[in-house]
Amino acid sequence: MSPLFLAVTVVACASSAAFTSLVVRTGGLSKDVPNARSSHATVTPRGGGVSFVLTVIAGAGALIVSGLGEGLFEARAAGMVLLAATSAGIGLVDDFVSLSSRSRLLIEMTLASLFVACGMRWTALDLGVAEWALPPLVGEVLAVLWIVWLTNLVNFMDGINGLVTTTSAICAGLFAVVAAMGGQPLTAAVMALLAGALAGFLPFNFPRARIFMGDGGSLFIGTLLAGAAITLSEGPARFPWLLAITVLAPLIFDATITLGFRAMRREKLSEAHRSHTYQVLASRVRSHTLVTVIYAAVTAVGAGVAYGVHAGTLVGVAALIHVAVVVAAITIGQLLPKA
Repeated sequence: MSPLFLAVTVVACASSAAFTSLVVRTGGLSKDVPNARSSHATVTPRGGGVSFVLTVIAGAGALIVSGLGEGLFEARAAGMVLLAATSAGIGLVDDFVSLSSRSRLLIEMTLASLFVACGMRWTALDLGVAEWALPPLVGEVLAVLWIVWLTNLVNFMDGINGLVTTTSAICAGLFAVVAAMGGQPLTAAVMALLAGALAGFLPFNFPRARIFMGDGGSLFIGTLLAGAAITLSEGPARFPWLLAITVLAPLIFDATITLGFRAMRREKLSEAHRSHTYQVLASRVRSHTLVTVIYAAVTAVGAGVAYGVHAGTLVGVAALIHVAVVVAAITIGQLLPKA
């Protein structure tokens, strides 16, 4: 990566850390009170995500004004930040005034549809080992579902100290490298901002959580990563969708497989719960830290595999094997008896 992107990462890290420290000292935007479905036992300030959200938005705005990045896909990268900022606003409202699951989903679907209507869709489904052209409507529907699902699953996975922060920072770091190498400088800068900002937030969230990011932070991350995956797949970087799934596998498949098991048990899917595989493991080993380290390590391996396949040093089947192993491990976790 060029010195510019490294500088962006460092500045974002320092800014986010300073802002998070201020939010912690003021007691957070609200309080997260433990209940029967919580993975924590003490009242903890919430809303720390505002630190990295504002850091990324301010940094991206400055870079856009400076003229970094030109062309259609870089314009869409700017739109990606705007959509993520709107998602953060929805989450912030939800942190204070609980929105119904139906209302929030409707708002998210509407926003994602508007974003896709501006041209952010898949024209082809590129799995790295095979590629299929998609009719416009199919590509648009797939993009909307992808954005809404990734936005929410990151929110679902934000249940123990540091898990979403570490895994998302690794994903953003990989996306930044791929975008920089692929000639998408604004996308690279936005992902570098996100990786750095999350690194600055991490010491306040892991191993001991002095503050939680809240829905505003998690929804922002999910939307930004979802938009980046589409932009990188369709843009000059030509980063296949399968490789985005490879690095995001622990987040995607823990949430998706858990939802599948809950549906089979005929549980109410919109109801809060503690049955994600990461929650089951944290309960059994009695350590948020160990589970977060495991998920971060698996994500880092996925990032290495995805980069290797994209660079041509690994064959595409390596990504499929990684995904299959993650799916198997998470499924086994679902079958474990609850502690």
